[in-house]
Amino acid sequence: MLRSSGTDGTVSSRQDAVHQLVRGFDRRDWQTVEHLLADTVVSDYTAMLGGEPQSRTAGERTRHYQEQLDPLDATMHAATTLLVDLDGDRATASVNILTWLRREATQDGPLWSNGSAGEIELTRTEGRWRIARITVRPAWAEGNRGVLESAH
Repeated sequence: MLRSSGTDGTVSSRQDAVHQLVRGFDRRDWQTVEHLLADTVVSDYTAMLGGEPQSRTAGERTRHYQEQLDPLDATMHAATTLLVDLDGDRATASVNILTWLRREATQDGPLWSNGSAGEIELTRTEGRWRIARITVRPAWAEGNRGVLESAH
């Protein structure tokens, strides 16, 4: 279900976009996830997962999240201590993210959890705030990272 938040200039409208994104992950609400993303999204998970930052369309980015998360038995993402800096039609949200990923059919344990610091850049387009860049830097991780790797 798409909420109509993000249509005004309030801090809560920008915060709502971040909270709706992580809730969309856990509820497998891919329509909402795609709706929250800008036409082009840069994601940088390199500090946690390796590789290079990726630039994808909203649809491509959503499909990538779906391919990663749908095979898992359960996920929980919590966005905390969310602070937003505004610069006109651009905003940067600094957020702590706690993540639990569970997949029963994985060797070496079914759970991987981590805490990270996120920087989420938003742009206001067509009267709503959309996520244009996501950068995640790990603070800690424990458990079996293979839970995520086996989901590919």
